Amino acid sequence: MFDHLSPRGLLDAAAEAVRARRLAEVRDLEVIAAWAAVHSGESTGLVRRMNPLVTVGGEGTPRVQDHALGEIALARSSGVAATINALADVLDLQHRLPLTWAVVREGGAEVYVARKVARMSRHLPGAVVGVVDAAVARMIATEAPGRVLTVAEGKVIEADPALHEQRVEEEKRRRYVALGRSDEFGLRTLIARLDAGDAAWVQATVTRVAEIITPGHPDATADEVRAIALGYLARPAELLALLVEHEATASQAETEAEPVTDDEPREPSRATAFPSDLLDQLRRTDLTKLRPKTVLYVHLHEATLLGA
Repeated sequence: MFDHLSPRGLLDAAAEAVRARRLAEVRDLEVIAAWAAVHSGESTGLVRRMNPLVTVGGEGTPRVQDHALGEIALARSSGVAATINALADVLDLQHRLPLTWAVVREGGAEVYVARKVARMSRHLPGAVVGVVDAAVARMIATEAPGRVLTVAEGKVIEADPALHEQRVEEEKRRRYVALGRSDEFGLRTLIARLDAGDAAWVQATVTRVAEIITPGHPDATADEVRAIALGYLARPAELLALLVEHEATASQAETEAEPVTDDEPREPSRATAFPSDLLDQLRRTDLTKLRPKTVLYVHLHEATLLGA
């Protein structure tokens, strides 16, 4: 099909294929938006209660009849949820991010990037979302997607700092730690959502412990060793003893190998470093006392106790 094209012609064909794909995606979104416009009128009587108008986009976008979304989803061979998401994105682009939408409609930018910006800014009031629109429209056709989304994220915060702080507090209240059920192999899944800084230190501690215990598990994979290392966090006494012991050994080896000079100050990791006075005290402390207490209940038959 392309045998007759020169290298320059192939490059032009590749660029045109990208633009054609983008325009096809734009047409798909515009068809959904047109369907929503046809079904944006409010019904009356019993039909009104059974088929209410719903808002799927951000503030300022038109509402659409709830039951109309299933039909267009079927016509698109798509799920209802996916169709609702697409409709919300295109309504936001048309009514809240018109500058960005104008660039996308010409095939000048990736549709998925614009849709992500629409979702990122959906919670913003209509009066301030223009801050995001203006910034994204200037760069979406020329910058990498990651760069565009990073700028969009910053502009979302800039548009309404108070709302951002409120959302931060709301998200903090969604932090959790969950433990799955034990499987037939005696394993369980641990999932946590915590502060980014704490997560980074957990990662650093697991990495450090894995480095220490790797020689003792020569047949284990890196993931297995890290899982074993994470288990030490559940046993703080053993973890502390391991870090103290290794700190002493590592410090002695470093001192013998290369003396520390004033010109080369060392910055120990917060996850594994100990002040010298605390380190000396820990070496003289019986850390086994820090182990968690466990109560074990054993149920025996009367015959066992009586020796019958």
